[in-house]
Amino acid sequence: MTTNELISAPQEEDERTRLLDSTVEAAYGLDLAGNCTFCNPACTHLLGYADPNHIVGKNMHALIHYRRADGTPYVQEDCPIYRALQAGERAHVEGDIFWRADGSGFRVEYWSHPTRRGGGIAGAVVTFRDTGGRSERENLIRQTRKTDPVVQLAGHLAYELSNLLTVIYGYGDMVLASAPAGAPAHDLVRKMMAAAGRANVVTNKLEALSRTAIFHPEIVDLRLLVTKLDSDIRRIIGTGIHLTVSVSSQPATVQTDPNQIEQVILYLVANARDAMPRGGRLAIDVLGAALDADYVRTHPSARPGPHVVLAVSDSGCGIDPAIMARLFEPFVTTKGKGGTGLGLAIVNQIVKQSGGHVEIASEVGRGTTVEVYLPRV
Repeated sequence: MTTNELISAPQEEDERTRLLDSTVEAAYGLDLAGNCTFCNPACTHLLGYADPNHIVGKNMHALIHYRRADGTPYVQEDCPIYRALQAGERAHVEGDIFWRADGSGFRVEYWSHPTRRGGGIAGAVVTFRDTGGRSERENLIRQTRKTDPVVQLAGHLAYELSNLLTVIYGYGDMVLASAPAGAPAHDLVRKMMAAAGRANVVTNKLEALSRTAIFHPEIVDLRLLVTKLDSDIRRIIGTGIHLTVSVSSQPATVQTDPNQIEQVILYLVANARDAMPRGGRLAIDVLGAALDADYVRTHPSARPGPHVVLAVSDSGCGIDPAIMARLFEPFVTTKGKGGTGLGLAIVNQIVKQSGGHVEIASEVGRGTTVEVYLPRV
């Protein structure tokens, strides 16, 4: 193996991991015995597990495919996934049933693709999606794409940029493989690849914005969600920021996509951290609010009734009043050259899909508070 191969292999593995983690469809890998070798976040979520470690290493047929829709046992040898795994053939099945961690079943469409190593079958990769409410979701997607040009543009740009970056990465790898490690071209291509990596961050955010059209709503208690994210939040803010978390004593149940609302919380926390480079105070509050007709008259995007409010407040630099009115527009950023201007556009899109709205109050030099209002269920 050459030096270049040693350098590029971990990068390729990291890229594969990023792709798997960002894909909307659930995916898991199998060894020849049918045991799970990896699973992505979409797989973990759809199967109802809190941690991928509860899946990896388990026999997937015994874990999620052990019973047919009519309740009769389903032996592994009859499973199309297992047969395809043994024969090295692809399988595609619609209308089957997978079983979640809590014992509930859901209809799926799945694909099984064999993987090979050294000329032989090494295992398989299975991708699947929940089709139980597909028609409703597809209607939502079509309607969103019709009415929201921002989502449509984001998806188109992400697709075009991804194609261009694939070409850049491909030719860059070829040059690195052929140029001696000490050659000037080697260093220049490394810098080019690093720039492409930064461009890929923008592409991923565009994809995230376009993926908000794929919405899987569930009943979620925001108090529990914030508690679950405590370690992630503390890892994001580091040691220089004092964190306080306050949650209502009453249930804070809303109907939203839990994965996407987690994205909202972590983005707002990261944004607050960036506003306090020298440290400061961050407060996260989950509380109830009843929005009346007077409030709705002054906030046209709101709807009356009981709501749950997620408030993220920082003591940072604040936001220039000149751009406050444009904060939800794509590519408008408060971070200068270091920002993409897509984060708040994504936040706003996710919250709108949940039937809510976002309010931002800020004072230069004093800090910012972002309030996410979601209808209580």
